[in-house]
Amino acid sequence: MLAVASVIPLRHRILAATRMPPELVDHHDRVIVSETSHQLRTPITIVRGHAELLRPFVSGRADSDLHLDIILEELDRMARLTERMLVLACAGDDEFLVPVPVSIDALGIEIAERWRPTAPRSWAVDCLDDTTIVVDAPRLVMAIDALVENAVQHTATGDEIRLGAECVAGEAVFTVQDSGRGVTEDELRSLRWALYTDSSGGPRRQGGTGLGLRIATAIAAAHGGYLTVSGRRGFGCTFRVHVPLEGTSARSVVTGAAMTSSFSERFPTS
Repeated sequence: MLAVASVIPLRHRILAATRMPPELVDHHDRVIVSETSHQLRTPITIVRGHAELLRPFVSGRADSDLHLDIILEELDRMARLTERMLVLACAGDDEFLVPVPVSIDALGIEIAERWRPTAPRSWAVDCLDDTTIVVDAPRLVMAIDALVENAVQHTATGDEIRLGAECVAGEAVFTVQDSGRGVTEDELRSLRWALYTDSSGGPRRQGGTGLGLRIATAIAAAHGGYLTVSGRRGFGCTFRVHVPLEGTSARSVVTGAAMTSSFSERFPTS
């Protein structure tokens, strides 16, 4: 019984116990995540600072250097997860976005240049559209970064990761395509469903946590846009962030029935 209870979403347990309206439970969840993320920032920073102070004392000792590197890498990972949880918790706030004009190709090229040295992949860039859009550039970059990180995690040395940015049918479309293991039909179906419903587990590819894809979805939705995915087993996977060219002001994140409707429109089952 305890094992079953541990996997029941927090919102469902609160609803069952208190009969609170779903929107109030959602607000309660976001407050908890936001406060927890803020509280974690300080100890992570302090521990990392003290770990760095140990470097002169272990320098030249292979095992000690390795252990310290692992500690620092895991602390950096915890810091990234904490920041992402905080972003996810704030995604529905009116002040979440600060839109400014930005060139599509400049945004895509900047992301590609920053990621190219980080992993031994065959990097390709298709960003020839210089259209200016009004978006929150740092937030949008965070969304695309999450997709690039996802592609790196599911590819091997020499595999291709292709980044694209263009205007199509009144939308700015940012593409992250990889030539990794791809996804099965069942995995693709589950991934698409999770992207367009209020799935507590979050969308994920095999071996991932799903947090990065959920953040990308939330940021796209805050811009009035959405995320799409396609792929085949053995032929890689393609994620696209779609952002409307007009009206990119801050919006609440779409959840529940609205996302289910979006899912059925973009990915018909019949």
